[in-house]
Order: sequence, then C-alpha cells, then structure tokens
Amino acid sequence: MRIVIATGIYPPQIGGPAQYAKNLAEEFIKKGHRVKILTYRLEKHLPSGVRHFYFFAKLIFALWRVDFILALDTFSVGLPAVLAARLVGKKIMIRTGGDFLWEGYVERTGHLVLLREFYENVRGGSVRLNFKEKAIFGLTKWVIHKAQMIVFSTEWQRDIWSKPYQLSRQKTKIIENYYG
Repeated sequence: MRIVIATGIYPPQIGGPAQYAKNLAEEFIKKGHRVKILTYRLEKHLPSGVRHFYFFAKLIFALWRVDFILALDTFSVGLPAVLAARLVGKKIMIRTGGDFLWEGYVERTGHLVLLREFYENVRGGSVRLNFKEKAIFGLTKWVIHKAQMIVFSTEWQRDIWSKPYQLSRQKTKIIENYYG
C-alpha cells in the first residue's frame, strides 16, 4: 500500500506529533508499505489560510500514486488533506492530536477551562466563541465528517468530541500513542 502521512511537524523538530509520525512511518515500512511524509516547512511562516492553501497544493502533487492519506491533526493539515483527498478521489483517515479549537480559546481568553467542560459549555452556550473560533469549529466538523475514519488516542477524547461534532461511533477507532 502507498500512504501519505500529512503532519505539521516531523523530526528533527521536537514534539509528540513529530515522533508519532516518524514511528508510524517506520512501522508501515516494516510491514512492506511505501510511505511519503508531507510536513510543514515554509508553511510555518505563512498566515492561516495561505498556509492551508500552500499545503493543499503540496498534497495535490503528492497524491497521484497513493492509496490513502493519514492526516495527523484535524485542522492544520487535516483541512487541506480532506480537500485534496476529495478532489483526487483518495481515502483519508484523520488522527486527532491536541485540540486546536480549545487551545486557541484558552490562549485568547486566558480561561483555563477543562476540555470536557469547554465542549459542554460550547453546546450549552455559556462559552462564547469568536468568529474565527466558530469557523474553526465548523470546518473541523466538516473535516471529520468527510474523512473515512477518525482515530483517537483515547476513549476519553472520543467521548468528549462525540456530541459537539456529532460523530458516528462506527467511523471512529482508538489507537493509543506510541510507547517506545
């Protein structure tokens, strides 16, 4: 099988997602699959929107000879990956990592709300999202509904996301993080 792994960071950059992408690629290769890693380079220095379009263009050129795409987040690489996959007719799996919407909200407001409480309060109306956050929520919901599979590292996160994003449990899987 030929697989593209789309990720925002990859070694030598440091971080959990970078190591996850590297280890996952190595495991796929050990099993006889061909893997292409597509990661942010110049995109890191571009404004949102432009960054997404640039990564989308990179994906289009990378997808002609692959069987499926694995995007390692829902927004930064997930959004352009779903758009590219739909355009060229490829299957896509999204692995949730952190939570871009929640992280942005906490950073903007300084309100250290727990993830579960954040989504309960978004649904209840007591958390007020700004225009950008509403757009991110709507686009994230669209992305995960267009993917063939959504992978969570914990049941805890899947349970939190199920109601606000109206997830079909049949489209979700739990695959724990890599343990060396």
